Amino acid sequence: MSTHTEVIVIGAGIVGLMTARELARSGVRVRLFERGESGREATYAAGGILSPIPPWDAPQSVIDLADWSRPRYAELVAELAEETGIDGEWIESGVLLFRDEAPEEQALAWGRATGRPVEALGRDEWLAREPAAGRQWSRALLFPDIAQVRNHRLARALAASVRNLGVDLSEHDEVQGFHVQGRRVAGVESRRGPAYADAVVLCAGAWSDDLLRPWGAELSVHPIRGQMLWYDAEPGMLRSMLIDETHYLIPRRDGVCIVGSTVEEVGFNKSTTMQAEAELQRAAARLCPQLQGRAPAGQWAGLRPGCADGVPRIGAHPLLEGLYVSAGHYRNGIVLAPASARLMREIVRGEETSFDAAVYAPPDTGMTEPS
Repeated sequence: MSTHTEVIVIGAGIVGLMTARELARSGVRVRLFERGESGREATYAAGGILSPIPPWDAPQSVIDLADWSRPRYAELVAELAEETGIDGEWIESGVLLFRDEAPEEQALAWGRATGRPVEALGRDEWLAREPAAGRQWSRALLFPDIAQVRNHRLARALAASVRNLGVDLSEHDEVQGFHVQGRRVAGVESRRGPAYADAVVLCAGAWSDDLLRPWGAELSVHPIRGQMLWYDAEPGMLRSMLIDETHYLIPRRDGVCIVGSTVEEVGFNKSTTMQAEAELQRAAARLCPQLQGRAPAGQWAGLRPGCADGVPRIGAHPLLEGLYVSAGHYRNGIVLAPASARLMREIVRGEETSFDAAVYAPPDTGMTEPS
């Protein structure tokens, strides 16, 4: 096998998989490296909600990417299912947002400005829609067009798709460093040996800065642990995603309910804790009393790639030529992935971009010239 290809992508989470797929579909030869299994880090631990929550509560640059991705997801999931036989389960289940003081005026103004549907509901109205939901709130906001995907199945479909497209997907093959010639990244050193490329795209999530640190070229992306539970419940018990001030409950088509999530600054510690389990069980019972007293079917944790301003870094690295980065998506990686992949493909190929690329360009503040 040749050790040279056109583009190397590092990281087979949702962003890396979609980036590799975008590039391969445009005719680029791609090699994709993953330190473990595809889609098993932050992607696996996500809830799969296809919107920032609340949908106006994000920087405009994040909203722009989300608004581009959101209407394309149904077609994408259907296309992947036909191609691979794996259904990523796009469901327009809607969101019921509970707050002690629901921001109704802000939500309705957002709906008028965007043309998106939103309704302010009293208790009787939202209980008619979701009789299994908790009853402690007097008001709720309904966003009927917010959809979800089953993220781990979507990742499996994407991994199968990139293989079908001829991408060399190398799992359990950690990239340990860059080959740098002068200021140019000419390839990588992986656990299985060297590989070279015309361009390298770094999509390693919370681990991205580990590869950049030897060059003083970090992006200030750091891990934020999120723990979650899942319950094996009855299909149809809930039809909407339920969200309060701090937690969410996501019903899947087969009755599985996902409850999340914690937000913890604990470095690269992915262990689960009894404290988080108790917190999430209380949240589950609050959002859906029918889950009170049920034992969770499982608990897991993942490391989100956080950054200070919440805006992902997407673009050419300002110090290392031939290196591109797409990292720092934090809690919005699933919904932002299609737009992020499109933008990265356009940048790498020198095409006109669908977004203002300068908004997402990695800043060079605090970086030092590589020696």
